[in-house]
Amino acid sequence: MGELHTEVSVVFENVRFQRATNIPKDGNLEFIVMIQKGSGQFEIVESGASIVTGRIYAKKNVGQDYRVLPPAPEATGPNVKHMLTKDFYKELRLRGYQYSGIFRSIIGCNIEGTRGRLAWANNWVAFMDCMLQMRIVSQDTRGLFVPTRIQKLCIDANMHYDAISKMNPDSTRQSFEIRVYPHVDVIRAGGVEIRGLHATPISKRIPLGVPVLEKNVFVPNFGKTKMKIEDILRANIQLILENIQTYKVKSIELVDEEYKNNGLEPVMATVGDVLGDLPLVQAELLVITEDTLEMPSHIVVENKKLIGETNTVIFVGANLLRRPEVLKPALSTLRDKCFLISREKDLINPKDYSDKYDIISIQDTGVEYLVLFRKRVGAKPAKFVKVVTSDQTYAWVDKIKEELKAGQKLVIYGQDEHINGLLGLINCLRREPGGEIVYGLLISDPSAPPFNPDLEFYEEQLDKDLALNVYQDGQWGTYRHLLLGDLDTIDATHAFVNTVTIGDLSTLKWLEGPLTENHVFKNPENVLVHVYCSAMNFRDVMTATGRVTVDAVARGRLAQECVQGFEIVGRTNNGSRVMAMIRSGGCANMVEADKALLWNIPDEWTFEEAATVPVAYGTVYYAMVKSTDNILHRELNDRLKYIDSNEPVTELSIPVETPDHT
Repeated sequence: MGELHTEVSVVFENVRFQRATNIPKDGNLEFIVMIQKGSGQFEIVESGASIVTGRIYAKKNVGQDYRVLPPAPEATGPNVKHMLTKDFYKELRLRGYQYSGIFRSIIGCNIEGTRGRLAWANNWVAFMDCMLQMRIVSQDTRGLFVPTRIQKLCIDANMHYDAISKMNPDSTRQSFEIRVYPHVDVIRAGGVEIRGLHATPISKRIPLGVPVLEKNVFVPNFGKTKMKIEDILRANIQLILENIQTYKVKSIELVDEEYKNNGLEPVMATVGDVLGDLPLVQAELLVITEDTLEMPSHIVVENKKLIGETNTVIFVGANLLRRPEVLKPALSTLRDKCFLISREKDLINPKDYSDKYDIISIQDTGVEYLVLFRKRVGAKPAKFVKVVTSDQTYAWVDKIKEELKAGQKLVIYGQDEHINGLLGLINCLRREPGGEIVYGLLISDPSAPPFNPDLEFYEEQLDKDLALNVYQDGQWGTYRHLLLGDLDTIDATHAFVNTVTIGDLSTLKWLEGPLTENHVFKNPENVLVHVYCSAMNFRDVMTATGRVTVDAVARGRLAQECVQGFEIVGRTNNGSRVMAMIRSGGCANMVEADKALLWNIPDEWTFEEAATVPVAYGTVYYAMVKSTDNILHRELNDRLKYIDSNEPVTELSIPVETPDHT
């Protein structure tokens, strides 16, 4: 044609991606591209297999065919937020996408994902890939999608380059506005328009580790209620690592005669489990005892003296505070400012030991008291900065910057603010280089006196030199991540059946739903149905076992909460016997049904018989009567020749397909 391929305006139609192609780390990947001159039909072949098919042809001024489309509605106002590049690709990374380089060209977009800015890096492939990214991010899902079909893709090169020529030549980054029109399935940016993108959900790579489900709760330092020893150790270890920032954690438990005398069992295995739940932590676990103990393989059991042991972060023993002859060598094994956990038989008075040790917390298990303490550190001179989140000028940010430069101990505190991000701020600052000088104090109890570091109430707590201190409900404590545990069983008006873990049918449970007895729906065409029977269809089996992703049958994370059951029978509030098809969530005691897909049950039918009718008859009726697609009609007709006649859809299709019924 006498033109550069980057300057030719082309149109792709009915593009189908037949299969994915793996790109090797080493070596070359060879594609064979075949285009028929007359029809423009093309095929791309790799390793002898067809991977892409479609039609391509050159067309000048293709942009003139672009229709003027009304923009998609979006939220407006001074408080509306937008996603920048970092936010945009973080969201995609959470869904399973890993983009880098010029494939991270989205500069920003609105929350709806319908309008944004797309950088031009002089690369058509990256530019169009980023257009597809905008369409993906606009969908409320955490699923992973790959494009499998494009109805039409138009590239007007002249229109595109003309727009570039009108941009500021001094700008270091040229960009186009990108628009997504979800109702007509069109994406447009520069001279490119993508119409009819069809993406198919695929399974993500199964993570190797088991997720740790936790709750974030306030744990008083001196608890008035009993706690499980597992929760106490979890809270204490998190507090220790909050103050001693290290990824290599050496732990020693001294199992001596005190364990036998008080009937105590070693807890080092639990300590190992807690450390194993923390990311990046490398645990070194040692049990010192004269007895023969059976412990997990990752725990070392030795019979030796404490002398020579160093660099310990956590030391566990029994009645240490009452046995100074054991406590002294135990202290010698610790790193600077590290902690001991003493399993005391009787409750101790912290003031009796305040001259030598900082008693951090005392927790009651019902059998023993776990005392977390360390050698007295003593408070250093400190500067104090108050965080006021309601201050729109953020003047406190500059104060924090100035004090950090000084290198002196800095206590950042907040008081009398219901919503406060102080704890997260402190955790982030302490992980910065030199951040160990930052400490936090959160006063969440309105009955607490105004903060004054010279007031004895605050001075005693600050003297313990803890990274975070929270005063709440009349007690000093901290927020900790404890295991979630089993969910409570409650009485519910509305409940549905779902798999807690997709693919594991043993996790089928009744879960509480949002409907009420006399629920009023926003859509007047919807009605409440009390479910008597719900049919199990092939789709339900495939989604419950994880063979089909929930994204294939429901869009939006709220709709994906439960996709089991879409064929139900029951009664409406006026007592009418009805059968219906719904989108999802049919395995429930009540559902929201659309009147258009709701039918009265004949008197001679039972509920069980009616439950097998809606989907089978509805599928055949739509395919053979309502559908104007002759191809669909012909494919279903051909299907009858090969499929088992016992299948419901096939069984019903046979009489419909006879000459007397067509």
